[in-house]
Amino acid sequence: MALWLKYVLIAVVGYLLGNISVGILVAKLYGIKDIRKVGSGNAGSTNVLRNLGWLPSVLTLVGDCLKSFIAAQLGRCLAGDVGLLIGGTAAILGHDFPVFFKWAARASRPPWA
Repeated sequence: MALWLKYVLIAVVGYLLGNISVGILVAKLYGIKDIRKVGSGNAGSTNVLRNLGWLPSVLTLVGDCLKSFIAAQLGRCLAGDVGLLIGGTAAILGHDFPVFFKWAARASRPPWA
């Protein structure tokens, strides 16, 4: 497989892994339909901590870190150090600008704010 194609594959997979909102998934497990509608309106571990407690918050933090780690390690396995950087960066971009949540992790703000 061509190297540029590996880079594209790593970027796409990393971005899609970053789109997984662990805070929303954990909140659903704990009975909150949408964590972005309570507290600060963010799906991050701090809002989860304030509304659900420390264990769901730790699960959210570990899950968010794990998705970037997996993307980076996948990139490293496929294309070395450059692939690691591409995978990790793509996961961060997917986390910050998720396509499945209208490009913004926070429900009430537009993507340019």
